[in-house]
Amino acid sequence: MENGKKRVRSSNFSEQDKVLLISIISNYKNIIENKCTNLVTTKAKNIAWQKICDTFNAASGRGRSVQSLQIFYKNKKKDVRQKVADEKCSTKKTGGGPSKVFQRDQTEELVHSLMNIKSIYGLPCSHDSDAISSSLEANKNKRLEIADFQKKGLENLNKEHEKRMILLDLKIQNEQKRLKTNANNEQYLDSSDDE
Repeated sequence: MENGKKRVRSSNFSEQDKVLLISIISNYKNIIENKCTNLVTTKAKNIAWQKICDTFNAASGRGRSVQSLQIFYKNKKKDVRQKVADEKCSTKKTGGGPSKVFQRDQTEELVHSLMNIKSIYGLPCSHDSDAISSSLEANKNKRLEIADFQKKGLENLNKEHEKRMILLDLKIQNEQKRLKTNANNEQYLDSSDDE
């Protein structure tokens, strides 16, 4: 566009490219998602984005610029926020019937996991009825997390118990072999003493 030249358009991101980029970004999540805007943080972000670009270009074989990768990531974050807002709006609609469920693709799920929860769902408000529903939802999610943690804990305990039982069986078998060997040795010694 500058100097009468048209911008050369890159090809669309394939699903593999999207997942690759988000997985690379996840390694730099703490830098990229840092909300500080001071000089040190900005330099760190620029360096991180350059590393992301170099890694992505080496792995994908495509020549993408830092700016195009940043735009893609920014747009994906915007899409995630929009879908969450649409879900929230759909659950609060009146008129009955089930609320609409919005499906997120794999890339959006990965981006969702990288984003700051407050930037997606907003800050909780304790002064109106929204706080009640959001706290109920948070409690439900917390209970699900606890139940999942407990289930994993029980599975780990069961595995540990199975290992201990196997070790105990092996110890018992070894002790039985040792006792049998000792008994055989004593019989042999008794029979040799008799002769």
